[in-house]
Amino acid sequence: MTYFEKLKDPRWQRRRLEIFQRDHFRCTNSRCESYSKKLQVHHRYYDNDADPWEYPDEALATLCKECHENTERIWKKARISLGDWDWQDLNLLACYAAFISEPSKAVQVLKRFHELETADEEISISVLEPLSMNQ
Repeated sequence: MTYFEKLKDPRWQRRRLEIFQRDHFRCTNSRCESYSKKLQVHHRYYDNDADPWEYPDEALATLCKECHENTERIWKKARISLGDWDWQDLNLLACYAAFISEPSKAVQVLKRFHELETADEEISISVLEPLSMNQ
């Protein structure tokens, strides 16, 4: 089954609705100025071994179509600019960027991404803190 066929799967449709409900059917980009009613679910990272509906809550976000397209455009530019970086490095970079705006979600994503133990959360925060000071 292709990725686009998986997006038509009832399991993804249910998961998508759960994320929309969690986010109150609104774009979660705090800087969003769009009045678009077309909402989409964005995967903050990709795991080649997971189906779209198998991701944890912290990996998924509701975005309007415009914000989702902008996010994907930025990711595409990053992949071109950082060509030799693998997808894991790009995902880690995304975690760092997310930390600047939403520290708690970034730590959740890092814990999932690196399968860190709860005790390691302080280490994750201390690694990320210097980046937030560069705002």
